[in-house]
Amino acid sequence: MKLSSKDLTPARKKKLRNKDETCAFMDLPDDAIGVMLSFAPFPTLCRVKPVCKWWLQSVDRSIHIRLGRKAFMSNAELIEAVRKYCEDKQKFSEELATTYGWPIGKWDV
Repeated sequence: MKLSSKDLTPARKKKLRNKDETCAFMDLPDDAIGVMLSFAPFPTLCRVKPVCKWWLQSVDRSIHIRLGRKAFMSNAELIEAVRKYCEDKQKFSEELATTYGWPIGKWDV
């Protein structure tokens, strides 16, 4: 289903007029984009953020919804999380991000 110009928000219409920022995904509703991005691992989302301004905003919204903000309760918990992060970011990225945040520099130590 193709959206007509009356279905688009003013911000999205402005972005569509700027040919440097057009993207095939811009025609999709924000909810659909959020669902698609929810399946991507955190390292991948962080890597694709600089594609364009619209993509950056979409990825940031998706990341913000999924991020955890738990503070570490002990040194042992912190050491275990850092071990997982260093051992295999891809394998543990979802667990670490939804618990403590992503990337490691955003953790509440």
